[in-house]
Amino acid sequence: MSNTLTFKVFDVSQGSCNFMISPTGKTEVIDFGTENNWSPINHIFSNYIGESGVLDRLVLTHHHGDHIRDWDSLKHRSVDLVLRRNFEGRYQEVCENSNLPEGNRIAKAFDSHFASFNGTPAASKVSSDTWGVTIHQSSLSVEAADELSSTDNSAANNSSFVRLYDHNGTKILLAGDMETEGMEALLIKNPTFKSLIHGVNILIAPHHGHKSGFCSSLIDAIGKPDIVIASMKTGNKHVDGRYSSEEFVNGVSFDNGQIRRLLTTRQDGAITVTSSGGGGFHVQTQTR
Repeated sequence: MSNTLTFKVFDVSQGSCNFMISPTGKTEVIDFGTENNWSPINHIFSNYIGESGVLDRLVLTHHHGDHIRDWDSLKHRSVDLVLRRNFEGRYQEVCENSNLPEGNRIAKAFDSHFASFNGTPAASKVSSDTWGVTIHQSSLSVEAADELSSTDNSAANNSSFVRLYDHNGTKILLAGDMETEGMEALLIKNPTFKSLIHGVNILIAPHHGHKSGFCSSLIDAIGKPDIVIASMKTGNKHVDGRYSSEEFVNGVSFDNGQIRRLLTTRQDGAITVTSSGGGGFHVQTQTR
């Protein structure tokens, strides 16, 4: 058992794939995007879990293709717990209308494969004592996301799970693909979650750091994060510049003395946050 928490944001181009190792050694993958010719799922099992090991929990923020592309690597692996929306009804419709055909194929295959993973898991499998980190999750209902969104793509994005990891006072917030209006509504509808995100240190930017996901109400609720991380494809210049501004982000001093407020996978490669708790953390970058 370790007193540290490790959180990785992999370089998977436009997609999203994140991996957590809890202080008690529990493992969690949040979304499973991939890059051409490189599988983060295979990397995780080869280097951290073991080829015949079991992933403790898989979380899917929403069923968009860039968040599920590594399915062919994942489907042969052992997973203990799966957390996702049921792929049905209006939610399925908005995802299918905004996915490419390959994304829809994978979404259906994923939903069918894990169809038996329903119900409430035993408390012993999900408690903060078991994981060594307190995890809070919030999301809009599909109906609320649909009502405030102008397109099916936005409705799917605004149905994302938003997850807060609190490691004894060091907080990481992963905002899925929430867009501005969705995040604003979520903060209004869930004041408890809004209060919990105060003091977030590391923000995994909503909607890949695009302007469409920037939410000043989120920054106000946090009270300015220390650093922002955006999963973004090479060559994409559409990261909101406000994440680089001291008006919205405190900034972190790196070993070379440089103050960084925004890290992107397109520029910095894979990004690893190591938390020691109590607000303390260290950030490393590594290109493949």
